[in-house]
Amino acid sequence: MKNNRTILKSFFLISSIGIICHSSYIFALTDLEERYPTVGAANPAVPQKVVQKAAGKPSIKTSASLLFGYDNNIRLDHYDGVGSLFFQEAVGISGRYPINTTFTLRGSYNLTAINYLRASDPNLVDNLFDVGIDTKIGDNIVWSMDYRPDIVDLPHDQLGKYTEQRFETSLRQDISKRIYQKIIYGLSTRHYPKWAIRNNGGVFRFGNRNDLRNTVTHQIGFYLTDKVFLKEDNTFYYNHSNEQYLRYYDYKNYLTTTTLIHFTTKKLYETANFTYQYTSYDKRSVSDRQEKERENLFTFGGSVFYDITSYFTVGTTFNYRKNLSNEGTHNYNDYIISGGAYCRF
Repeated sequence: MKNNRTILKSFFLISSIGIICHSSYIFALTDLEERYPTVGAANPAVPQKVVQKAAGKPSIKTSASLLFGYDNNIRLDHYDGVGSLFFQEAVGISGRYPINTTFTLRGSYNLTAINYLRASDPNLVDNLFDVGIDTKIGDNIVWSMDYRPDIVDLPHDQLGKYTEQRFETSLRQDISKRIYQKIIYGLSTRHYPKWAIRNNGGVFRFGNRNDLRNTVTHQIGFYLTDKVFLKEDNTFYYNHSNEQYLRYYDYKNYLTTTTLIHFTTKKLYETANFTYQYTSYDKRSVSDRQEKERENLFTFGGSVFYDITSYFTVGTTFNYRKNLSNEGTHNYNDYIISGGAYCRF
């Protein structure tokens, strides 16, 4: 359980503080486990056409960021949480090639490293790849398919390292110039090469842990005014694991996130977000009574960004979250504050 919570913690950190800004549009990292959300593929928070109107030359963009911050509960402990300063470094490259007016090829690679100063077990190195194709099937509808391998390494916690293979398909509709919606289905597997599985009696057996996850997401975004943008994401997924002992990692998860973006000027903008996550475990029982474990996670956050130039942005982010569980030892509070610089080339 400790290893699983370490993984969850690190992915929350990436999704919470890893916001990359590009040309005054905000790209927020997703996949909340959250892409720890993976540092990966950026999702535009404002409506924009995915497929260009005409064939064109390939385009390549690169990015880099360096963040410094403080996390007051790095292991998500219920009792005496340990706080630590940390550094997060990230680099990325992405490319697009519009084949014609219908098809556009995409690809990207993102590397993220997180290092804590007070403890080493939460440290992480994440390599995320993405290859995909966008197909324009109407004047305002785009069908996308993606393959996303993700290699997550915890150098000082080998049990928690894993490789994920994710296949994803989505439909995006630009309802108007101010409103868009998107529905996404994802199928992913996670292989834990150092995690030996156990049977129902707790006896280790031949083989390593593998998880299968089915995910459905609906996203809608629209401008309330010319300077205020609102985005709502709702995600449901089911995780099934071959770790049989107590069926500890079989669960259903519902996640809803509301993000508000305000453009004070062309260079200064702020974000506010609220997330609620409900987790229902199939078989995991709480320790002091006969009932299945349930968790309710609430997250509140905000950021301020300033574009010094079109290629260089500085920003600061604060996130607070509180987990309420009927398993008392899994209740915790946590906050993260960070600041740093983002470069685009």
